[in-house]
Amino acid sequence: MRIIRLTFIIILFIVTLLVGLALELEVCSQLTLLNPNYYTMQMEKHKIYTIPQNYILIKAKTEYPPTQYEPVCSSLKTASEKAFSSEWTQNQTSYLIFSFINYLKNDHVDLNLKLDLKERNEMLAEEIVLGLEVYSPEELDQFGLETDDTKIIAASLMDKLNLPQSLDFSQSLGFKDATMMKFFTLFRTYYGYVAFLPYFIIIIILILLMITAGKTQGLKLFGNAILLAGVLLLLIISGASNIIDDFIINNISRQDQLVATMGTNPFLLATIFKNSIMAVLYKVALFTGLLGLILTIIGTYRTKKAPPTHYSTCDRNL
Repeated sequence: MRIIRLTFIIILFIVTLLVGLALELEVCSQLTLLNPNYYTMQMEKHKIYTIPQNYILIKAKTEYPPTQYEPVCSSLKTASEKAFSSEWTQNQTSYLIFSFINYLKNDHVDLNLKLDLKERNEMLAEEIVLGLEVYSPEELDQFGLETDDTKIIAASLMDKLNLPQSLDFSQSLGFKDATMMKFFTLFRTYYGYVAFLPYFIIIIILILLMITAGKTQGLKLFGNAILLAGVLLLLIISGASNIIDDFIINNISRQDQLVATMGTNPFLLATIFKNSIMAVLYKVALFTGLLGLILTIIGTYRTKKAPPTHYSTCDRNL
C-alpha cells in the first residue's frame, strides 16, 4: 500500500512540474503574444510608428532623384508626416492587432487585416502640392526642376513611389495559407479550454498531494515541483535563445514582400519582440521559482511543527 501511495505521489510531483511549465508559458503568452496592449507598447517604445514615413522618404530618394532638391525633399517630408502620421499609423496598427488577437480568441468570426490606403495616397499627393506652392516658380527653377508646375512634380513623384492602394497583411504574412488556417482553426477551437485548464489542474494536484502525502508534506512537495518548474524554464530559455536567433536569421531576415510593405528589415522587429518576450519569460520563471521556494519553506516549517500523524513515517522518507 505504501509503495502504491509513494508511486502516486511521485506521479503527482512529475505532473505538477509539467503543468507548472505549461502554466508559466500560458502566463507569458497572456502577457505578451495574446495581449494586444503588449504590441502597442513595444511599437511605441521602439518608435515603429514612423515606419511608413521613413519608407516613403527612402523610396523617394531611390526612385526620384529630384528629391535631392530642397523644395521636393521638404514638401515630401512634411506631406508624409501628415498623410501617414504616427497617430494614424498607431490607430491602424492597433486596429490590425486587436482584430487578429480577437480572431485568435474566437471573438471575431473572420480574419480581416486589410488596410485601404487610397485616401492616404490622395492626401499625400495634395500635401506635396501644398508644400511646393510655398516656393515661387523662380525659386523652383533655381533649384534645377524642369517644370514649375507643382501638380506635375507631385504626380511624377507619386508615380515613382507607386504606393499600394491597399494592404492585406493576412496575405503578406501568409495567414491565409492552408496550413496556417488549420492551425488558427485548431487554436480557436481549444483556446477557451487551454487558457484556464492549467489553473484548474494545478489546484486539483495540490489538493491530491495534500490528501495523499498530508497537508504540510503535500504543500512542501508542491512547492518543490513549482520551484523546479521555474528553474527548468530558466534553463530552457538560456538554451533556446541561440536556436531562436538562428531561426530568425534564416527565415525572417531575408528580403521579401514584408520588407516592401513595411519599409524596414523584419529581422529587427523579430529580434525586438523576441528579446522582450524572453525578458517576460525570465520574470515569470523567477516569480514561479520564488513562489515555489516560499511554499517549500512554509511546508518544511509546518512539517517540523506538526504533531505526529499516520503519515509521519512515510513523510520523512519524502
